[in-house]
Amino acid sequence: KLASGTIAIGGLDPARDPAASRLCGIVQQNIALFEKLTAQENLEAFGRLMGLPARNIAATAVATLDRVGLADRARDRVGALSGGMRRRINIAAAMMHGPKILVLDEPTVGLDYEARAGLAQLLKDLRLSGLAILLTTHDMDEAEALADRVAVLVGGVVKAEGPPRELIASLFRGRRQVTLALSPDAMRRNPAVGDALTAAGLARRPDSATWCGLVTGSETTFESLIRSAVVAGAVIEEVRVRQPDLTTLLSTFVADDRNEAK
Repeated sequence: KLASGTIAIGGLDPARDPAASRLCGIVQQNIALFEKLTAQENLEAFGRLMGLPARNIAATAVATLDRVGLADRARDRVGALSGGMRRRINIAAAMMHGPKILVLDEPTVGLDYEARAGLAQLLKDLRLSGLAILLTTHDMDEAEALADRVAVLVGGVVKAEGPPRELIASLFRGRRQVTLALSPDAMRRNPAVGDALTAAGLARRPDSATWCGLVTGSETTFESLIRSAVVAGAVIEEVRVRQPDLTTLLSTFVADDRNEAK
């Protein structure tokens, strides 16, 4: 488990060199803004707290709001803006001093789909502009869409680290994630259905008639699996066969961690 370690930002040790902290912008999960102030007034306030030269603060605030796509909201009171806009302003506040790396903790929590999509695009644009981004998230779809590299942390231990597609390919090696949703009374009508699906490598989800698992093979293999379930008496309501993703990878590590703990 993680108990100690070191970190360097731009080659500097933040525990010893205060200059390292100025290379980093921090965006906490909870939005930290002055809701009675306008967007520009918020950024100017944070600029003063960061020790920026007074003569440059107003221009820097305007430029930073433009960078996050909210130049037209500069004079709007923050408390009257949407959650997605407040999140963008929070990010802008962390960028006022021109950091080289932006650290974000669960930035999309509580946002609706449109706001999440807009924020994801903003982070992509910032990355393309040369800003390094370190993102912590429980949303594996978000991580897969945004990250060049991921580190999967389970129980305080880094289980895997690297480019998302490479991690998925190395762990699953051509296996596919198969999900079969059976009629609710399938097991009661014929217990042999469970035996057939277990033999095929699937496992039943607790308190449901859905079976899932990772299966190696071709389309013929999957057709054979479905056929054996039908022959055993199953009434299949839904079939899904798809490539594993980061969610599958995380679930695998979590299951392994629980099994080791038993």
